[in-house]
Amino acid sequence: MTNESGKAADFDGDEHADDAHTVQLWRQRSADNDVQDKPDANLILLADTTGTVESVVSQVRDSTALPDGVKRGDSLFTLWSGITADRLKHSIRKATQGRQPFNTQVWDETSAVCIEFIVIPQGPKRIMLIVRDVTDLQAEKQQLEDLAFADSATGLPNRRWLDDELDSILDRVKLRQGRCAVLCLEVDGQTNLKETHGDEGLRVVLANVASRLLRNLRGANERDELDDERYSAVARIEDTKFAVVLPDIGSEDDATRVALRIAEELSAPMLIEAREIKLDIRSGTAVFPQDGERAGELIRCAIVAANEARFSHTSSHKFHTTNVGMQALERQDLLVELESALKNDEFDIHFLPVFEQPAGNITTAEVLLRWPRPLFATHPIREVIRAAEYTGIIVSIGEWVMANACRALKTWRDDGHDSLRIALNVSAREFSRDDLPDCIQQWVDATGLDTSCIELEITERLLLQDSIRGFQACNAVTDIGARVVVDDYGTGICSFDSLAASPISGVKIHQRFTAGVDHDPNSRAACSAIVAMARELGLTATAEGVETEEQATVLRELGCKSLQGFLFGEPMNGPDMTAFLVDCSEDES
Repeated sequence: MTNESGKAADFDGDEHADDAHTVQLWRQRSADNDVQDKPDANLILLADTTGTVESVVSQVRDSTALPDGVKRGDSLFTLWSGITADRLKHSIRKATQGRQPFNTQVWDETSAVCIEFIVIPQGPKRIMLIVRDVTDLQAEKQQLEDLAFADSATGLPNRRWLDDELDSILDRVKLRQGRCAVLCLEVDGQTNLKETHGDEGLRVVLANVASRLLRNLRGANERDELDDERYSAVARIEDTKFAVVLPDIGSEDDATRVALRIAEELSAPMLIEAREIKLDIRSGTAVFPQDGERAGELIRCAIVAANEARFSHTSSHKFHTTNVGMQALERQDLLVELESALKNDEFDIHFLPVFEQPAGNITTAEVLLRWPRPLFATHPIREVIRAAEYTGIIVSIGEWVMANACRALKTWRDDGHDSLRIALNVSAREFSRDDLPDCIQQWVDATGLDTSCIELEITERLLLQDSIRGFQACNAVTDIGARVVVDDYGTGICSFDSLAASPISGVKIHQRFTAGVDHDPNSRAACSAIVAMARELGLTATAEGVETEEQATVLRELGCKSLQGFLFGEPMNGPDMTAFLVDCSEDES
């Protein structure tokens, strides 16, 4: 489908999706094609089922839609040839087998017109054939269809078209008692792509995705009534979501193979503005009839499965199952609970101090979120955190944490602890926010603090992802004077190159290594290597999870000057942290 309207594409969806008038005109014209406004028949004849003309009822002379002078004894399959003849044979077979009228339209290459064949059974061995030239009617319908159902950003049909087309496909699948699959493929990392390449760059990416889809699917959007099972429908259904309909699958394994093959093709590097990028593709599948029997239901199930795959650590492709559907509903229930807890101020924050050696003074208080206890009566902490990340409410929770942590730090600094910093763990959703630096600055300004007292802790994966974008997020944070530290360092996927080129201030040694530093040579070697690397790069190395004096002693010997763990203090609430700071100050004096 092409769009010749000349209108600019709306990136965030179907540019004509809200044009109800255009859609109404298209539907009206589609209906009119069946009941009124029909061109006069160019030819009406009676023939046997082998295609031999028995009598000519009427014909229009000098018509471009059919050969001149059709007469008794002529063969229909010599009057028309090629695809046109094949389509006519198919129509005759369908009409006689089904014992009801059957019509089809075909573009005839010889006459360069669109011909409609209407076959009406007249018994087991005889048919009436009505032939019409519907070229002008189809051109008008196509123009309206393009306006109503085309996505000019990618050249693919849109969600409205897919809803209608899929329902039509399902009707045919039901007749042959077959199975059908709907795939939802999502280009992950839209925010990153927009930040790096802008809206226009993202348009180019999506257009490339559309082109690859059409190239790698058989019969994509080219319905062939002679081989309906080989036809596949492709559409852009949301911002970065595409749908593929496979109308004939033998098993779920068939759908999986297609999904993984397509994802591999879409993930192949592409050049955008002379830069090579590699897309992360997630996919979900819904299968007819077990996941739904109508288009809207199947598409929704495929989207749910794709969303589940986006947050899966085990697979980039998911099938919609009862379990997946229930997980989505459970997340929605959790969202309501989290929103209520946030509104009612039911969260709390605790603090875990970081000590500098050998002086033993507190340099940083790591902020730990304490979730409302009632949530964990029925939900594991990991599930709650994933739901918060999945639904996006983690951003609002993060702002609440930052605001309250800044207020606590302001109190401690006013009490004389003027070198103390706070460290805040940030999620992927928070770290990808364009306005994260503004949010930090807002709360720092509101409490009269300085941005240099704010430290953000991120994972190795986040640092690696940011390195691909030229450390845009890290630089945005450090540009306002805040610090970025890599948490749980040593067990992730961050390369030395990414670490060396980044603007981060420090690393925190994973407690897995700290736990064995006093008795396991491998753990000791890992800690030693991380401390040495940090020293060479000018970074701070902090050992997490220090629980014994033996561990602390070895870490000091290795040159690790920053220690954190239960040996020095357990997580404590605000008032307890205030008292702890007072006690530490008295011990120092």
